[in-house]
Amino acid sequence: MKHRLLLGGFCTVLVLGTAFVPTWVLNSVPEAEGVRPRRIEYQETVACSGEISALSYREVYLETGVIPSRVVAEVGDQVEKGQVLAVIDTELTRSVISQGVTVQTAPEAGLGVLEEFGEDYGLSGEKLQAVLGASPGYTGEKSAFIPREIFAPISGTVTAVSLSEGVLASGAAPAFVVTENDGYLMKAAVEEEKIGLVAVGDPAVVTGSAFDGSYRGVVTKIYPSARKSLSGVFTQTVVDVEIRIEDTSARLRPGCSAKAVICTEEPQEVLSLTYDAIRQDEQNQEYVYVVSEGRVHRRNIVTGDEMLYYAQIINGLSEEDIVLLGDGLEEGSLVRVKRGERGEK
Repeated sequence: MKHRLLLGGFCTVLVLGTAFVPTWVLNSVPEAEGVRPRRIEYQETVACSGEISALSYREVYLETGVIPSRVVAEVGDQVEKGQVLAVIDTELTRSVISQGVTVQTAPEAGLGVLEEFGEDYGLSGEKLQAVLGASPGYTGEKSAFIPREIFAPISGTVTAVSLSEGVLASGAAPAFVVTENDGYLMKAAVEEEKIGLVAVGDPAVVTGSAFDGSYRGVVTKIYPSARKSLSGVFTQTVVDVEIRIEDTSARLRPGCSAKAVICTEEPQEVLSLTYDAIRQDEQNQEYVYVVSEGRVHRRNIVTGDEMLYYAQIINGLSEEDIVLLGDGLEEGSLVRVKRGERGEK
């Protein structure tokens, strides 16, 4: 009777132990995180940077230096075509110009006279002479070009003014710049090795730190020649392109820096894999470790385009494969795939 009890107890222990052996064995197999390749929408793009400018603007230049008696328009003013921007003191301007004429007959005396006029404007005789354009052979014809008023050539916003009341102004710089309210464009620099991907008509997305959100645009011009551009301490060769911003109601500021992403092809679905799952051997062969029937197996792959977080998989994997992450993986070894956010059962 005692022997039967002992034998029965031994069998019970053996049965219970056998039942727990698979769990014990399973828990001894190393775990690894796994991720599946997945299909995402991808579009080939070219990134560039540049500056916002007005789509259309007019600069108002004068034939000669003038002295305004009143400057009507200021930067930021909305003006209509033909509106008076400034009123010129024609008599004072003509008187000053007439003194400049004496330079061609008596240079030394002429500069002395200009010095007297220059004191009123904080200019030396030489500087005043340069502003007025007086030189040997000067005939005084410039006095015929003195305007009584300066008018807006187009309707728009005044974006630059170089005149001040009672101050002699040179004709070298534009007296006014008037910008039409018909939109903006971005002049961007594209690296020479990427310009071959860009074509007129390509869509683009424009962003900038000086304005909120993003704006859609389209490439309207590719410059025919390249130029050198200094980037930090390095010089690179770039080709300029113009991107017209389609939103004419956008409130942008000409002169602000901006960035653009030019879309150079139609969106397409590609098989992709995260960078941390891709490995490379000493022969620069890219590969991954996949799990098959509970064991680790190496799989050589071919990658394509590189995206922000993913690489395109051209060959070697499918959406059904489970790619293993982490170190310590060996060909043929047992492995368990972790359960988790990125893991697969």
